Amino acid sequence: MRYQYPELYKEIGEKGQKALEKKTVTVVGIGGVGSAVSQALAGAGINLRLVDKDRIYEQDLHRLSLFGIAHIDKFKAKEAKKILEDINPHVKVKTFHEELMDTNTFLLEGDVVLDLTNELKSSRIINKHCKRPLIVCRYSGDEGIIFHKTAKLNVEKLKAKLEKQKGVKEAGIFSPVVYLAAAIVLSETIKVLLKKKQTTGMITFNAWTNSVKIVK
Repeated sequence: MRYQYPELYKEIGEKGQKALEKKTVTVVGIGGVGSAVSQALAGAGINLRLVDKDRIYEQDLHRLSLFGIAHIDKFKAKEAKKILEDINPHVKVKTFHEELMDTNTFLLEGDVVLDLTNELKSSRIINKHCKRPLIVCRYSGDEGIIFHKTAKLNVEKLKAKLEKQKGVKEAGIFSPVVYLAAAIVLSETIKVLLKKKQTTGMITFNAWTNSVKIVK
């Protein structure tokens, strides 16, 4: 039985698993965190909408758990669909090979939207137009932040902080930060889908020191 162990977990159970299989999550950005989260969501039986216009590059493979050498120079969205449907043929995976702009924000549908673009310009567009529950993740080097969009905590409120955060091209990537971020994003996503109590405040994390803090 595919979902035997999630159904045994007290916070999910058989009823919760059945509910998850009816849900859809929109993932904007299939980079390091996006590919890991998409893989885990598909494995959990959750339907997906994937938005990404970029290709797969060799220098990114160390943090792209979904892809390998054979996928270099191919489009992320198209390749992700094939891989995820092979992981779990029971899930519906819709892909959109396009850049998110003010003119196509109808893509921001689903039960939860995940902003995993790791880029401020895109995050501001998503923040402005998204009417669904929204979880945002930013990371570089060995640290990052994750938060649910609320009236008090959103991209515009955190603009100054986000602008100060170094990008991947400056700080590089300590690859464990991708998987730590993905685990937290995945946990918060499932809480939203199951209408469980979510983490309030900004979650900050560091994969080098193995620390996770919640800033209220």
